[in-house]
Amino acid sequence: MILKKMIKQNLAIILLSSVALSACAKPTSNPNQNAQTPTTKANLSAEQQKQLQLLLEKTKKNLILVNGGSFMMGDFGPEHSIDKLPYAGGDSSPLHKVTLNDFHLSATKATYADFDVYTNVTGQKKVGVFDEFSIKYRIPTSAAGINWQQARDYCQWLGQQLNLNMDLPTEAQWEYAARNRGQYVMYAT
Repeated sequence: MILKKMIKQNLAIILLSSVALSACAKPTSNPNQNAQTPTTKANLSAEQQKQLQLLLEKTKKNLILVNGGSFMMGDFGPEHSIDKLPYAGGDSSPLHKVTLNDFHLSATKATYADFDVYTNVTGQKKVGVFDEFSIKYRIPTSAAGINWQQARDYCQWLGQQLNLNMDLPTEAQWEYAARNRGQYVMYAT
């Protein structure tokens, strides 16, 4: 029972950190129609242009190609663990074959500093600022505390700035990359 709880907690941590750790991935389909339009540099101050350029250079530098391929996605515990027990609970899918095209992931998390550039140049409110305490202890290099839609909008906006199709990774892309192209790794990172 304790092992199951620990496994669930570890999986939750891995999934929740996927946005922060992976930042953006190249999708296999068309980008969202509702994403922000490209930022016009003529409308930005010199400081905003500089911050935007640094963010775009950092983003390009940190994109890592993940070669596509096929793998068995899902709970591989019953088939590939020593004790033949499942690693996850009832919400997990049984093993099933998935084939992915090449895609990119960021080697680093999207930080508050990164997201601040986005909100600044697009005229949005700064995120993660709720009260005096959050302002005082909001660390620019920490993973940005944003929701799924904010993360997706950020990725798609970055893609538009770089003229690339970018989006959050799918569950299959994330699992494939975290398990080192589909290896049977119990605690994937």
